[in-house]
Amino acid sequence: EGNKQQLKQFIENGIEYATKLGMYAIVDWHVHNYNPVETQGEAVSFLSEIAAKYKNYGNVLYEICNEPTGSPWASAIKPYAEKVIPAIRQHAPDAVVIVGTNTWSQDIEEPLANPLSFKNVMYTFHFYASTHRDSFRNRVESAVNKGLPIFITEFGTCDSSGNGGFNASESEKWFSLCEKYN
Repeated sequence: EGNKQQLKQFIENGIEYATKLGMYAIVDWHVHNYNPVETQGEAVSFLSEIAAKYKNYGNVLYEICNEPTGSPWASAIKPYAEKVIPAIRQHAPDAVVIVGTNTWSQDIEEPLANPLSFKNVMYTFHFYASTHRDSFRNRVESAVNKGLPIFITEFGTCDSSGNGGFNASESEKWFSLCEKYN
């Protein structure tokens, strides 16, 4: 939505600022609460354009579908990724690509049984410490131990609504798990 040219300039400025500061920049195609296939054509076009422009930037990562919902891995997200990733890789063959999973990037087990065949692919997981506790940490740890590369691209120290305040003890458990697996 909005002025797409202005928004693209905002993204490009962010990449340049992050690069000058020695930081990574994640180009996030946000599909919060819907199936990524709905915007696949736009994603291919936009991410291809960005990858062509920043192909020599080793700090640019691509999160191609942040928080899809109602999107089973095998029938929606994986086929979408199989179309979008080549659009990035034709320009930036070694770029890290981060792929979301169903249910707001929490169904991390689905790619274990049916992973993508591309190199330099990670699978995102999101948590909010007051809501997503031991059972979610156990799922992440199990997936990592089975060899799935996970990148936590969003988290909160409160509950998933953004309310409830800082939960120090649950946040520390998450941070410890992240430190354990780098």
